[in-house]
Amino acid sequence: MLSLELNVTQALSNAHVRVRQGGQVLYDKVVTLAPRLTWRTQVNAPGSLEGWTIELLRADGTVILSHEARGYDALSPADVPPGPRRAVRVPAGPDRTEADYLAQGHDEELNGRRLDALVTYQEGLGRFPQGIALNKAAGRLATSLNWAEPGAAVSASSDSAALATAWLTLAFERDTTDMETRYYLGLAALAQGRDRDALSHFEAAQRFAATAAPARLQLARMASRAGDIDGALRWLRALVDAEPGNTGAGALEVACLRRGKQPSRARERLAHWRALDPTSLLLRYEAVRLGAVDTRLWRDLGADSRHVLDLVDQYLGLGDLDAALDLLTREYPAVAPPASEAGAVAPADNPLLAYYRGFVRQKMGASGNDDFQAAARLPLAYVFPSRRSSYAVLHAVLAANPADGRAMFLLGALHLSDGLFDAAIADWSQARTRAAETPTLARSLGMTLLHFGRVDAAVDVLTEGIANDPRNVEVYTTLDAALSAREAPAPERAAALERYPDRAALPPALVYRLALARAEGGDTKVDALFRDRYFPPEEGGTGPERVLVAARALAARAAAMSGRCDAARPIVEGLTNIGPGMPLAPQAMTEAVRDPLVQLALSRVESSCGQPDAAGRQSAAAPIPDTADGESNSTRDLINRARQLSALGRTAEARALLRRVFLQPDRRLSHAMARLLLADLTERQP
Repeated sequence: MLSLELNVTQALSNAHVRVRQGGQVLYDKVVTLAPRLTWRTQVNAPGSLEGWTIELLRADGTVILSHEARGYDALSPADVPPGPRRAVRVPAGPDRTEADYLAQGHDEELNGRRLDALVTYQEGLGRFPQGIALNKAAGRLATSLNWAEPGAAVSASSDSAALATAWLTLAFERDTTDMETRYYLGLAALAQGRDRDALSHFEAAQRFAATAAPARLQLARMASRAGDIDGALRWLRALVDAEPGNTGAGALEVACLRRGKQPSRARERLAHWRALDPTSLLLRYEAVRLGAVDTRLWRDLGADSRHVLDLVDQYLGLGDLDAALDLLTREYPAVAPPASEAGAVAPADNPLLAYYRGFVRQKMGASGNDDFQAAARLPLAYVFPSRRSSYAVLHAVLAANPADGRAMFLLGALHLSDGLFDAAIADWSQARTRAAETPTLARSLGMTLLHFGRVDAAVDVLTEGIANDPRNVEVYTTLDAALSAREAPAPERAAALERYPDRAALPPALVYRLALARAEGGDTKVDALFRDRYFPPEEGGTGPERVLVAARALAARAAAMSGRCDAARPIVEGLTNIGPGMPLAPQAMTEAVRDPLVQLALSRVESSCGQPDAAGRQSAAAPIPDTADGESNSTRDLINRARQLSALGRTAEARALLRRVFLQPDRRLSHAMARLLLADLTERQP
């Protein structure tokens, strides 16, 4: 017996898999392959099999891959020349075509930046509103991001469900042969409760190879939820006949056979599928439902509540509420590290799982209120809702108890993960009135408000957050960014950072920001913050040496600007000194002097204290060079453009760009640089 497996990077229809020994063909079958599935089969072969060859051929007979018992020749060294590859750059500016937007969005999707990709597609639609491919891409991605779910808003004036459907509808109306568009129209209709429309789209999509498997899966689930188990089995059998290695669909087939009271057939198919995928938690659970004993299963599920919710999602999709409730009501054994991963939440401690339990009880005609109340008492740490089914669950919770601020917080997190920012802000704003003490609420709401330029609202939320979540470092760092965007005085920023409850154990991120805030305010004694502290190295981060040198330079600048050159000069002379109790590296201190921020600060000291036009200092318009230590291109571009506008006298435009820097992560002292340039603009005003 010869076991074969194939993985492909692109879909292949009507391909041939052929196994031969010399001139004898042992196996030859037409198959459809997809990147998300591993194709598997077993070939009956003589025990003395030697010199066999497996070939993958296109429909026209072209050999794509050939593998022999002695070697592999899909690619030869001549096919893969060594050396750097030419970077493909997408054009920018008014000359961009629809294809350019599609290429950029596709690249962003491949790199996991789905929200960026959707923004790119929307920008493209702003220029090419009738573009079929752009409408399809935007609608497909928006539907995948759950924009079609009811109750979500992409903006204060736009309904996300209508927007996603409109994009797909326009694409479909202009190309009625595109079954992928129909499939996603089916998903959107399903989310909005329009089952008849969804059925029509899925039935059409399942007739074509590229969309057959997902469409048949959706049709099987719809039939099962409607109680038509025989219909569900017909769709699942059609699916697995076309994809014999699809063990996920196979597990659902077993579940439907069990529900259809065909236990013998269910066990027979279970044995078949478990031979292909013995580690499947869904198949293992089905085995237990059919009478097997698997004590290890409960430990494996108990190691991470997400495993439980993964199975519950499958059964909710089938409408098998009994199985879902069984999973949600079991007592799972405690699993200690390292068997459970860091950050994994046990089923008994996961409030989302308890909310699901109440939701399922409610669907079965009972009350879920006890479970909803139990969920509201559980910690929210490391609970990140992302499932489509969580929308229905959390809406049901809030319908039963509109005052549940913690459920509202989780709904906001769900909306944020799908790029529905206005909906997230609305949810968190309500949660703030009901459960302001919820951990990370202020940080999440404040950060989102700041990202969308609502600076004053962000400052209010984050200031309140210091009282409600006093040890959350990101509350302070985000408040520092918001105050910077508001151009608040440095002492106000320092006072906010000094509210951290444990000054002796001040986290490094706050030490850095406090040192800069004090220095910008004229404090020449910031060295004390760096004594007798441990600063852990951070890959791609900003080290203490760079911050200390920058803080000293800024303190010297503040002294010089106030006419205290006698205080400024000693600071400049001792810029790289390392005092007692400072765990700093001399070489890093020396290198930090070359930082553009330090050079600009020192240039002001020199010009104010009698040494104008000193050699080596950066001018106000000199661009910041490219770096490889974590600063984002967008931040660097904002600063460089602002410096150029400032040199041209376009102060208002420069100030607007610099304020946008605080909406970006603080990399390579970018926030301090923006504050320094804003201060320069203010000082130049008559």
